[in-house]
Amino acid sequence: MVGYNNVNNVCRKVQPPVVTDFMLAGIRVVIRQGVASHILRGHEKDFRFAVRGANTPFEKEQALAPYIRDMVVGAAELYVTDEGRTKQGSLLVHLRRPIDRMFHRLIVTHEQGNRYRLETAYKLQMDAITLGGFSGRLLVQYSHGVQVVLTAARVDSTNPDIARVHGYEVVYM
Repeated sequence: MVGYNNVNNVCRKVQPPVVTDFMLAGIRVVIRQGVASHILRGHEKDFRFAVRGANTPFEKEQALAPYIRDMVVGAAELYVTDEGRTKQGSLLVHLRRPIDRMFHRLIVTHEQGNRYRLETAYKLQMDAITLGGFSGRLLVQYSHGVQVVLTAARVDSTNPDIARVHGYEVVYM
């Protein structure tokens, strides 16, 4: 089968190569090849300045992935939640830089251990009700260097994805 690796009679889908990765509090987020193209397909207007001058899809990918990495790593505050997610094992990450009017939303999905992959990213308006959910259900304000990470779990504080953000190792029995 194309795109699959058969090792010890177990078929595993071969993941695309990693373009770049970064730490988001206690989890490592990888941006795989093809994700930037997916983001640009639906939200190019949100990131057109990041790929300025790039002509080919490969050049755009190589320009956008580090831009997203630097945007997240350089953000003063990150809001992480499982509220509103559509896929089990995924988290919504919201951030806004001082130069932005709108928030950026990144959707990351659990791969293995403390590694998550970026699924998509786009801009959106965040209303006071949405942001109020963070202050009303604030579980932990996690300081990661100069970065503040605010987390709010939808259901309970034992959510393994939220625990990984806080740097806890999740072991399944």
